[in-house]
Amino acid sequence: MMSSTVSRPLSLERLLPGAVVLLNLLPLLLTPALPSIDFYAHIVRYNVLAHPDAFATHYQPHWALLPNLGMDVLGTALMLALPPLVGAKVLAAIVITAPVLGCMALSRALNGRVEPIAALLAGLLGYNLILFWGFANFLLGFGIALGSLGWWISRADRPRLQLAVMVPVGILVLFIHGLVFALWGLLLGAAELGLALQAGRLRPLDLARRAGRLLLLAVIPVLLFTQMQTAEGEGGATGALQNLAGIAAEGGGSGLVLRLVEELLKRVDSVLRVVETSLGPWPDRAFGLVLWGLLGAALVRGRIGVDRRIWPAAALCFVLIGLMPPNLFGVGHLDERMPLLFLAVLVAGLSPRPVAGRGAERGAGTDRPLMALFPLHLLLVVWALAQAGTVYRDFLAQSGKIDTGAMAAAAFPGETRARDASRACKPLLYLLQLRNGTAVPTFANPTQQPLRLAGPLATAAGAQAAPGAPLATQLPALLGAGFDSVVACDPDTAPVPDGTRVAASGAGWALYQNASKP
Repeated sequence: MMSSTVSRPLSLERLLPGAVVLLNLLPLLLTPALPSIDFYAHIVRYNVLAHPDAFATHYQPHWALLPNLGMDVLGTALMLALPPLVGAKVLAAIVITAPVLGCMALSRALNGRVEPIAALLAGLLGYNLILFWGFANFLLGFGIALGSLGWWISRADRPRLQLAVMVPVGILVLFIHGLVFALWGLLLGAAELGLALQAGRLRPLDLARRAGRLLLLAVIPVLLFTQMQTAEGEGGATGALQNLAGIAAEGGGSGLVLRLVEELLKRVDSVLRVVETSLGPWPDRAFGLVLWGLLGAALVRGRIGVDRRIWPAAALCFVLIGLMPPNLFGVGHLDERMPLLFLAVLVAGLSPRPVAGRGAERGAGTDRPLMALFPLHLLLVVWALAQAGTVYRDFLAQSGKIDTGAMAAAAFPGETRARDASRACKPLLYLLQLRNGTAVPTFANPTQQPLRLAGPLATAAGAQAAPGAPLATQLPALLGAGFDSVVACDPDTAPVPDGTRVAASGAGWALYQNASKP
Protein backbone atom coordinates (compact mmCIF):
# COMPACT_ATOMS: atom_id res chain seq x y z
CA MET A 1 0.00 0.00 0.00
CA MET A 2 1.44 3.32 -1.07
CA SER A 3 1.91 6.00 1.54
CA SER A 4 -0.36 9.01 1.23
CA THR A 5 2.40 11.30 2.45
CA VAL A 6 3.94 13.26 -0.39
CA SER A 7 7.02 15.34 0.24
CA ARG A 8 6.68 18.87 -1.02
CA PRO A 9 9.31 19.87 -3.57
CA LEU A 10 11.48 22.84 -2.75
CA SER A 11 9.81 25.76 -4.48
CA LEU A 12 11.55 28.93 -5.57
CA GLU A 13 9.79 30.84 -2.80
CA ARG A 14 11.11 28.46 -0.14
CA LEU A 15 14.65 28.68 -1.52
CA LEU A 16 14.58 32.46 -1.91
CA PRO A 17 15.54 33.49 1.67
CA GLY A 18 18.61 31.25 1.68
CA ALA A 19 19.58 32.40 -1.80
CA VAL A 20 19.37 36.05 -0.71
CA VAL A 21 21.63 35.40 2.27
CA LEU A 22 24.22 33.58 0.16
CA LEU A 23 24.16 36.17 -2.62
CA ASN A 24 24.83 38.89 -0.07
CA LEU A 25 28.11 37.18 0.82
CA LEU A 26 29.43 37.08 -2.76
CA PRO A 27 30.83 40.66 -2.77
CA LEU A 28 33.12 39.69 0.13
CA LEU A 29 34.98 37.36 -2.25
CA LEU A 30 36.05 40.33 -4.37
CA THR A 31 38.08 42.26 -1.80
CA PRO A 32 40.41 41.52 1.13
CA ALA A 33 38.77 44.35 3.11
CA LEU A 34 35.64 46.49 3.20
CA PRO A 35 35.76 50.28 2.70
CA SER A 36 34.48 50.79 6.24
CA ILE A 37 35.32 53.70 8.56
CA ASP A 38 35.66 51.92 11.93
CA PHE A 39 35.35 48.20 11.27
CA TYR A 40 39.06 47.39 10.97
CA ALA A 41 39.94 49.55 13.96
CA HIS A 42 37.84 47.13 15.99
CA ILE A 43 39.37 44.13 14.19
CA VAL A 44 42.80 45.34 15.34
CA ARG A 45 41.58 45.31 18.93
CA TYR A 46 40.30 41.74 18.60
CA ASN A 47 43.66 40.68 17.16
CA VAL A 48 45.53 42.30 20.04
CA LEU A 49 43.22 40.76 22.64
CA ALA A 50 43.75 37.34 21.06
CA HIS A 51 47.56 37.69 21.28
CA PRO A 52 48.21 40.01 24.23
CA ASP A 53 51.78 38.85 24.85
CA ALA A 54 52.82 39.54 21.26
CA PHE A 55 51.63 43.16 21.47
CA ALA A 56 52.26 43.87 25.16
CA THR A 57 54.68 46.72 24.40
CA HIS A 58 51.92 48.91 22.97
CA TYR A 59 48.60 47.55 24.25
CA GLN A 60 47.17 46.48 27.60
CA PRO A 61 44.03 44.30 27.78
CA HIS A 62 41.41 45.73 30.11
CA TRP A 63 38.57 43.21 30.33
CA ALA A 64 35.71 44.57 32.41
CA LEU A 65 31.93 44.57 32.69
CA LEU A 66 30.93 46.55 29.58
CA PRO A 67 27.78 46.66 27.43
CA ASN A 68 29.43 46.26 24.02
CA LEU A 69 31.53 43.14 24.47
CA GLY A 70 29.73 40.86 22.03
CA MET A 71 32.01 41.32 19.04
CA ASP A 72 35.10 41.54 21.27
CA VAL A 73 34.43 38.07 22.65
CA LEU A 74 33.49 36.61 19.27
CA GLY A 75 36.27 38.44 17.42
CA THR A 76 38.94 37.45 19.93
CA ALA A 77 37.92 33.80 19.62
CA LEU A 78 38.08 33.94 15.83
CA MET A 79 41.47 35.64 15.86
CA LEU A 80 42.80 32.79 17.97
CA ALA A 81 41.66 30.26 15.37
CA LEU A 82 42.18 32.09 12.06
CA PRO A 83 44.66 34.42 10.37
CA PRO A 84 43.64 38.05 11.09
CA LEU A 85 42.40 38.94 7.60
CA VAL A 86 40.45 35.68 7.35
CA GLY A 87 38.92 36.25 10.77
CA ALA A 88 37.98 39.77 9.72
CA LYS A 89 36.24 38.38 6.64
CA VAL A 90 34.24 35.93 8.78
CA LEU A 91 33.19 38.73 11.14
CA ALA A 92 32.17 40.88 8.16
CA ALA A 93 30.01 38.01 6.90
CA ILE A 94 28.34 37.75 10.31
CA VAL A 95 27.44 41.44 10.59
CA ILE A 96 26.24 41.54 6.97
CA THR A 97 24.03 38.51 7.51
CA ALA A 98 22.65 39.31 10.99
CA PRO A 99 20.17 42.08 10.02
CA VAL A 100 19.03 40.11 6.97
CA LEU A 101 18.27 36.96 8.97
CA GLY A 102 16.69 38.97 11.79
CA CYS A 103 14.32 40.69 9.39
CA MET A 104 13.40 37.39 7.75
CA ALA A 105 12.74 35.78 11.14
CA LEU A 106 10.40 38.64 12.06
CA SER A 107 8.64 38.32 8.69
CA ARG A 108 8.12 34.60 9.26
CA ALA A 109 6.66 35.22 12.71
CA LEU A 110 4.18 37.76 11.32
CA ASN A 111 3.18 35.99 8.09
CA GLY A 112 3.79 32.29 8.75
CA ARG A 113 6.50 32.31 6.10
CA VAL A 114 9.12 34.69 4.73
CA GLU A 115 7.22 36.57 2.07
CA PRO A 116 9.19 36.79 -1.21
CA ILE A 117 9.01 40.58 -1.25
CA ALA A 118 10.21 40.66 2.37
CA ALA A 119 13.07 38.26 1.57
CA LEU A 120 14.29 40.41 -1.32
CA LEU A 121 13.99 43.70 0.51
CA ALA A 122 15.61 42.19 3.61
CA GLY A 123 18.60 41.50 1.36
CA LEU A 124 19.09 45.26 1.07
CA LEU A 125 19.84 45.41 4.81
CA GLY A 126 23.16 43.58 4.37
CA TYR A 127 25.09 46.49 2.88
CA ASN A 128 23.95 49.59 4.68
CA LEU A 129 25.06 52.94 6.02
CA ILE A 130 25.93 51.44 9.40
CA LEU A 131 28.07 48.67 7.90
CA PHE A 132 30.21 51.18 6.06
CA TRP A 133 30.50 53.24 9.24
CA GLY A 134 31.82 49.99 10.76
CA PHE A 135 29.44 49.65 13.73
CA ALA A 136 29.68 45.87 13.96
CA ASN A 137 28.36 45.41 17.51
CA PHE A 138 25.23 47.35 16.62
CA LEU A 139 24.54 45.24 13.53
CA LEU A 140 25.00 41.95 15.34
CA GLY A 141 22.77 43.03 18.21
CA PHE A 142 20.27 44.53 15.79
CA GLY A 143 19.88 41.21 13.97
CA ILE A 144 19.40 39.30 17.22
CA ALA A 145 16.87 41.89 18.44
CA LEU A 146 14.78 41.55 15.27
CA GLY A 147 14.83 37.76 15.38
CA SER A 148 13.93 37.61 19.07
CA LEU A 149 11.12 40.13 18.50
CA GLY A 150 9.65 37.73 15.96
CA TRP A 151 9.99 34.84 18.40
CA TRP A 152 8.21 36.87 21.10
CA ILE A 153 5.30 37.62 18.77
CA SER A 154 5.00 34.00 17.64
CA ARG A 155 4.81 32.84 21.29
CA ALA A 156 2.19 35.37 22.37
CA ASP A 157 0.01 32.55 23.66
CA ARG A 158 2.76 31.23 25.95
CA PRO A 159 3.71 34.10 28.28
CA ARG A 160 5.75 32.02 30.72
CA LEU A 161 7.89 30.59 27.94
CA GLN A 162 8.37 34.10 26.57
CA LEU A 163 9.84 35.29 29.86
CA ALA A 164 11.95 32.17 30.44
CA VAL A 165 13.66 32.52 27.07
CA MET A 166 13.82 36.29 26.72
CA VAL A 167 15.40 37.11 30.09
CA PRO A 168 18.74 35.55 29.01
CA VAL A 169 18.31 36.97 25.50
CA GLY A 170 17.99 40.44 27.00
CA ILE A 171 21.23 39.98 28.94
CA LEU A 172 22.94 38.78 25.75
CA VAL A 173 21.69 41.78 23.77
CA LEU A 174 22.92 44.17 26.48
CA PHE A 175 26.41 42.72 26.33
CA ILE A 176 26.41 43.00 22.54
CA HIS A 177 25.23 46.62 22.39
CA GLY A 178 23.64 48.79 25.05
CA LEU A 179 21.68 50.97 22.63
CA VAL A 180 20.26 47.90 20.88
CA PHE A 181 19.06 46.63 24.25
CA ALA A 182 17.13 49.87 24.80
CA LEU A 183 15.67 49.73 21.28
CA TRP A 184 14.81 46.05 21.76
CA GLY A 185 12.80 46.92 24.86
CA LEU A 186 10.94 49.68 23.01
CA LEU A 187 10.16 47.33 20.11
CA LEU A 188 8.85 44.66 22.47
CA GLY A 189 6.61 47.26 24.07
CA ALA A 190 5.33 48.35 20.65
CA ALA A 191 4.76 44.69 19.70
CA GLU A 192 2.73 44.14 22.86
CA LEU A 193 0.63 47.17 21.96
CA GLY A 194 0.11 45.72 18.47
CA LEU A 195 -0.98 42.39 19.94
CA ALA A 196 -3.35 44.17 22.31
CA LEU A 197 -4.86 46.11 19.42
CA GLN A 198 -5.34 42.90 17.47
CA ALA A 199 -7.05 41.21 20.44
CA GLY A 200 -9.11 44.30 21.26
CA ARG A 201 -7.85 44.22 24.85
CA LEU A 202 -6.96 47.82 25.58
CA ARG A 203 -8.24 48.11 29.14
CA PRO A 204 -5.70 49.86 31.40
CA LEU A 205 -5.33 46.76 33.59
CA ASP A 206 -4.50 44.56 30.58
CA LEU A 207 -1.96 47.06 29.26
CA ALA A 208 -0.40 47.38 32.72
CA ARG A 209 0.06 43.60 32.89
CA ARG A 210 1.79 43.59 29.53
CA ALA A 211 4.06 46.43 30.61
CA GLY A 212 4.86 44.69 33.88
CA ARG A 213 5.98 41.55 32.10
CA LEU A 214 8.33 43.59 29.92
CA LEU A 215 9.79 45.33 32.94
CA LEU A 216 10.80 41.93 34.30
CA LEU A 217 13.06 41.53 31.25
CA ALA A 218 14.89 44.73 32.17
CA VAL A 219 15.61 44.09 35.86
CA ILE A 220 18.88 42.15 35.55
CA PRO A 221 20.26 44.11 32.54
CA VAL A 222 19.58 47.46 34.24
CA LEU A 223 21.26 46.31 37.47
CA LEU A 224 24.26 45.13 35.43
CA PHE A 225 24.46 48.38 33.50
CA THR A 226 24.56 50.48 36.66
CA GLN A 227 27.75 48.61 37.60
CA MET A 228 29.45 49.31 34.28
CA GLN A 229 32.00 52.05 33.67
CA THR A 230 30.12 53.11 30.57
CA ALA A 231 27.25 54.42 32.70
CA GLU A 232 29.60 57.01 34.20
CA GLY A 233 31.88 57.55 31.20
CA GLU A 234 32.21 60.66 29.11
CA GLY A 235 29.12 61.21 27.00
CA GLY A 236 26.89 59.33 29.44
CA ALA A 237 23.29 60.00 30.30
CA THR A 238 23.70 63.76 29.97
CA GLY A 239 24.86 63.48 26.37
CA ALA A 240 21.43 64.01 24.87
CA LEU A 241 20.76 67.02 27.09
CA GLN A 242 24.11 68.52 26.10
CA ASN A 243 23.20 68.16 22.43
CA LEU A 244 19.91 69.96 23.01
CA ALA A 245 21.66 72.62 25.06
CA GLY A 246 24.12 73.17 22.23
CA ILE A 247 21.27 73.86 19.83
CA ALA A 248 19.52 76.12 22.33
CA ALA A 249 22.75 78.05 22.84
CA GLU A 250 22.54 79.19 19.24
CA GLY A 251 19.89 81.64 20.44
CA GLY A 252 17.00 82.88 18.38
CA GLY A 253 17.01 84.15 14.83
CA SER A 254 18.82 82.84 11.78
CA GLY A 255 21.57 80.99 13.72
CA LEU A 256 19.13 78.63 15.41
CA VAL A 257 17.10 78.17 12.22
CA LEU A 258 20.22 77.25 10.23
CA ARG A 259 21.30 74.78 12.92
CA LEU A 260 17.89 73.09 12.92
CA VAL A 261 17.80 72.98 9.12
CA GLU A 262 21.28 71.45 9.10
CA GLU A 263 20.18 68.76 11.56
CA LEU A 264 17.04 68.06 9.52
CA LEU A 265 19.02 67.71 6.29
CA LYS A 266 21.47 65.37 8.02
CA ARG A 267 18.62 63.09 9.07
CA VAL A 268 17.01 63.18 5.65
CA ASP A 269 20.40 62.22 4.20
CA SER A 270 20.67 59.24 6.54
CA VAL A 271 17.20 58.11 5.41
CA LEU A 272 18.19 58.33 1.74
CA ARG A 273 21.47 56.51 2.39
CA VAL A 274 20.02 53.83 4.65
CA VAL A 275 21.28 51.13 2.26
CA GLU A 276 24.58 51.82 0.55
CA THR A 277 26.71 50.52 -2.28
CA SER A 278 30.00 52.32 -1.48
CA LEU A 279 29.94 53.88 -4.95
CA GLY A 280 29.59 57.35 -3.45
CA PRO A 281 27.07 59.61 -1.72
CA TRP A 282 25.07 60.65 -4.76
CA PRO A 283 24.54 57.17 -6.24
CA ASP A 284 23.51 55.98 -2.78
CA ARG A 285 21.10 58.90 -2.34
CA ALA A 286 19.59 58.21 -5.74
CA PHE A 287 19.11 54.54 -4.87
CA GLY A 288 17.51 55.47 -1.56
CA LEU A 289 15.14 57.87 -3.29
CA VAL A 290 14.04 55.09 -5.63
CA LEU A 291 13.69 52.62 -2.73
CA TRP A 292 11.50 54.85 -0.59
CA GLY A 293 9.56 56.08 -3.62
CA LEU A 294 8.69 52.59 -4.85
CA LEU A 295 7.93 51.37 -1.34
CA GLY A 296 5.64 54.30 -0.64
CA ALA A 297 3.89 53.97 -4.01
CA ALA A 298 3.29 50.23 -3.51
CA LEU A 299 1.79 50.85 -0.07
CA VAL A 300 -0.43 53.70 -1.28
CA ARG A 301 -1.65 51.73 -4.29
CA GLY A 302 -2.43 48.75 -2.07
CA ARG A 303 -0.16 46.33 -3.89
CA ILE A 304 1.45 45.45 -0.57
CA GLY A 305 0.30 45.81 3.02
CA VAL A 306 1.86 45.93 6.49
CA ASP A 307 0.78 43.54 9.24
CA ARG A 308 -1.24 45.51 11.78
CA ARG A 309 0.62 43.92 14.70
CA ILE A 310 3.78 45.70 13.57
CA TRP A 311 2.22 49.14 12.98
CA PRO A 312 3.07 50.48 16.47
CA ALA A 313 6.70 49.32 16.13
CA ALA A 314 7.06 50.88 12.66
CA ALA A 315 5.53 54.14 13.93
CA LEU A 316 7.94 54.14 16.88
CA CYS A 317 10.95 53.65 14.60
CA PHE A 318 9.77 56.47 12.34
CA VAL A 319 9.48 58.83 15.31
CA LEU A 320 12.97 57.83 16.52
CA ILE A 321 14.45 58.99 13.19
CA GLY A 322 13.58 62.52 14.26
CA LEU A 323 13.97 62.30 18.04
CA MET A 324 17.05 60.14 18.63
CA PRO A 325 19.97 62.29 19.88
CA PRO A 326 23.21 62.06 17.87
CA ASN A 327 25.27 60.91 20.88
CA LEU A 328 24.58 59.04 24.10
CA PHE A 329 26.81 57.17 26.57
CA GLY A 330 29.85 57.93 24.46
CA VAL A 331 28.31 56.31 21.35
CA GLY A 332 27.95 58.54 18.30
CA HIS A 333 25.84 58.66 15.13
CA LEU A 334 22.81 57.21 16.90
CA ASP A 335 20.38 59.16 14.75
CA GLU A 336 21.88 57.65 11.58
CA ARG A 337 21.05 54.15 12.80
CA MET A 338 17.31 54.75 13.12
CA PRO A 339 16.39 54.64 9.39
CA LEU A 340 17.82 51.11 9.20
CA LEU A 341 15.66 50.10 12.16
CA PHE A 342 12.57 51.61 10.52
CA LEU A 343 13.24 49.95 7.18
CA ALA A 344 13.85 46.52 8.74
CA VAL A 345 10.65 46.59 10.81
CA LEU A 346 8.61 47.85 7.87
CA VAL A 347 9.99 45.24 5.47
CA ALA A 348 9.38 42.40 7.94
CA GLY A 349 5.72 43.35 8.13
CA LEU A 350 5.17 43.44 4.36
CA SER A 351 2.93 41.02 2.53
CA PRO A 352 1.45 41.19 -0.99
CA ARG A 353 -2.22 41.96 -1.56
CA PRO A 354 -4.34 40.70 -4.46
CA VAL A 355 -5.01 43.27 -7.15
CA ALA A 356 -8.54 43.67 -8.48
CA GLY A 357 -8.91 42.19 -11.94
CA ARG A 358 -5.73 40.12 -11.70
CA GLY A 359 -6.92 37.20 -9.68
CA ALA A 360 -7.11 36.66 -5.97
CA GLU A 361 -4.23 34.26 -5.62
CA ARG A 362 -1.67 35.03 -2.96
CA GLY A 363 1.10 37.25 -4.25
CA ALA A 364 -0.86 38.75 -7.15
CA GLY A 365 -0.17 42.19 -5.73
CA THR A 366 3.60 41.84 -5.57
CA ASP A 367 5.34 44.93 -6.89
CA ARG A 368 7.98 43.75 -9.38
CA PRO A 369 9.97 47.02 -9.61
CA LEU A 370 10.33 46.97 -5.83
CA MET A 371 11.51 43.35 -5.86
CA ALA A 372 14.06 44.17 -8.56
CA LEU A 373 15.89 46.50 -6.19
CA PHE A 374 17.81 43.71 -4.45
CA PRO A 375 19.57 42.32 -7.55
CA LEU A 376 20.27 45.89 -8.71
CA HIS A 377 21.73 46.84 -5.34
CA LEU A 378 23.80 43.67 -5.24
CA LEU A 379 25.28 44.42 -8.67
CA LEU A 380 26.21 47.94 -7.56
CA VAL A 381 27.86 46.58 -4.40
CA VAL A 382 29.79 44.03 -6.47
CA TRP A 383 31.04 46.80 -8.73
CA ALA A 384 32.06 49.02 -5.81
CA LEU A 385 33.82 46.30 -3.81
CA ALA A 386 35.62 44.99 -6.88
CA GLN A 387 37.13 48.46 -7.30
CA ALA A 388 37.98 48.68 -3.60
CA GLY A 389 39.55 45.23 -3.70
CA THR A 390 42.03 46.35 -6.33
CA VAL A 391 43.26 49.15 -4.04
CA TYR A 392 43.51 46.96 -0.94
CA ARG A 393 45.34 44.14 -2.71
CA ASP A 394 47.84 46.64 -4.09
CA PHE A 395 48.39 48.13 -0.63
CA LEU A 396 48.88 44.72 0.99
CA ALA A 397 51.29 43.66 -1.74
CA GLN A 398 53.44 46.80 -1.48
CA SER A 399 53.38 47.15 2.32
CA GLY A 400 54.27 43.47 2.69
CA LYS A 401 57.58 44.06 0.89
CA ILE A 402 58.85 46.86 3.14
CA ASP A 403 59.60 47.27 6.83
CA THR A 404 56.76 49.37 8.23
CA GLY A 405 58.44 49.54 11.64
CA ALA A 406 57.06 49.17 15.14
CA MET A 407 54.39 51.88 14.96
CA ALA A 408 52.31 53.56 12.25
CA ALA A 409 49.69 56.31 12.13
CA ALA A 410 47.30 57.81 9.59
CA ALA A 411 47.25 61.33 8.17
CA PHE A 412 44.14 62.92 6.74
CA PRO A 413 44.55 66.36 5.19
CA GLY A 414 41.60 68.69 5.81
CA GLU A 415 39.83 67.93 2.56
CA THR A 416 39.96 64.15 3.14
CA ARG A 417 38.54 64.08 6.66
CA ALA A 418 34.92 63.92 5.52
CA ARG A 419 33.35 60.49 5.85
CA ASP A 420 32.99 59.84 2.13
CA ALA A 421 36.47 61.12 1.32
CA SER A 422 38.23 58.97 3.92
CA ARG A 423 36.15 55.77 3.92
CA ALA A 424 38.07 53.87 1.25
CA CYS A 425 41.45 54.84 2.71
CA LYS A 426 40.63 54.46 6.41
CA PRO A 427 41.16 50.66 6.63
CA LEU A 428 44.70 50.85 5.22
CA LEU A 429 46.37 51.80 8.51
CA TYR A 430 44.74 48.89 10.31
CA LEU A 431 45.76 46.46 7.58
CA LEU A 432 49.36 47.22 8.56
CA GLN A 433 48.68 45.83 12.02
CA LEU A 434 46.74 42.82 10.78
CA ARG A 435 49.28 41.94 8.08
CA ASN A 436 52.64 43.19 9.44
CA GLY A 437 52.01 43.36 13.19
CA THR A 438 52.78 47.10 13.23
CA ALA A 439 51.20 48.81 16.25
CA VAL A 440 48.60 51.46 15.36
CA PRO A 441 46.24 53.67 17.39
CA THR A 442 42.79 52.10 17.67
CA PHE A 443 39.65 52.23 19.81
CA ALA A 444 40.98 51.58 23.30
CA ASN A 445 38.82 53.49 25.78
CA PRO A 446 38.48 51.31 28.91
CA THR A 447 34.99 52.72 29.62
CA GLN A 448 33.82 51.32 26.26
CA GLN A 449 36.35 48.71 25.08
CA PRO A 450 38.44 46.09 26.93
CA LEU A 451 41.76 47.60 25.84
CA ARG A 452 44.02 50.58 26.50
CA LEU A 453 47.03 51.91 24.64
CA ALA A 454 50.34 51.55 26.47
CA GLY A 455 54.02 52.36 26.23
CA PRO A 456 55.45 54.15 23.19
CA LEU A 457 52.19 53.94 21.23
CA ALA A 458 50.21 55.71 23.96
CA THR A 459 52.86 58.47 24.12
CA ALA A 460 53.03 58.90 20.34
CA ALA A 461 49.25 58.86 19.93
CA GLY A 462 48.95 61.73 22.41
CA ALA A 463 51.44 63.83 20.47
CA GLN A 464 49.79 63.71 17.05
CA ALA A 465 49.23 66.87 15.00
CA ALA A 466 45.76 68.40 14.93
CA PRO A 467 43.47 66.39 12.61
CA GLY A 468 42.82 68.11 9.31
CA ALA A 469 46.07 70.06 9.32
CA PRO A 470 48.02 70.21 6.02
CA LEU A 471 49.90 67.03 5.21
CA ALA A 472 53.19 68.96 5.27
CA THR A 473 52.45 69.72 8.93
CA GLN A 474 51.12 66.31 9.95
CA LEU A 475 53.94 64.19 8.53
CA PRO A 476 56.84 65.78 10.50
CA ALA A 477 54.69 65.82 13.65
CA LEU A 478 53.77 62.13 13.37
CA LEU A 479 57.22 60.92 12.41
CA GLY A 480 58.76 63.13 15.08
CA ALA A 481 56.42 61.66 17.70
CA GLY A 482 57.92 58.22 17.12
CA PHE A 483 55.81 56.67 14.38
CA ASP A 484 57.89 54.75 11.84
CA SER A 485 55.33 54.90 9.02
CA VAL A 486 52.43 57.19 8.11
CA VAL A 487 49.59 56.24 5.77
CA ALA A 488 48.20 59.37 4.11
CA CYS A 489 44.97 59.61 2.13
CA ASP A 490 44.81 61.40 -1.25
CA PRO A 491 48.30 62.94 -0.94
CA ASP A 492 48.90 63.45 -4.69
CA THR A 493 49.02 67.25 -4.61
CA ALA A 494 50.98 67.55 -1.36
CA PRO A 495 54.76 68.08 -1.57
CA VAL A 496 56.93 65.67 0.39
CA PRO A 497 58.42 67.50 3.40
CA ASP A 498 62.20 67.53 3.82
CA GLY A 499 63.51 64.43 5.53
CA THR A 500 60.51 62.34 4.41
CA ARG A 501 60.26 59.81 1.63
CA VAL A 502 57.43 57.91 -0.05
CA ALA A 503 58.00 54.23 0.75
CA ALA A 504 54.97 53.03 -1.25
CA SER A 505 51.99 54.57 -3.02
CA GLY A 506 48.84 53.64 -4.87
CA ALA A 507 45.42 54.91 -5.90
CA GLY A 508 44.38 57.41 -3.23
CA TRP A 509 47.13 56.64 -0.70
CA ALA A 510 50.83 56.94 0.07
CA LEU A 511 52.98 55.46 2.82
CA TYR A 512 55.62 57.84 4.20
CA GLN A 513 58.71 57.16 6.28
CA ASN A 514 61.78 59.07 7.45
CA ALA A 515 64.22 59.49 4.59
CA SER A 516 66.98 58.15 6.85
CA LYS A 517 65.13 54.85 7.40
CA PRO A 518 66.85 52.09 5.40
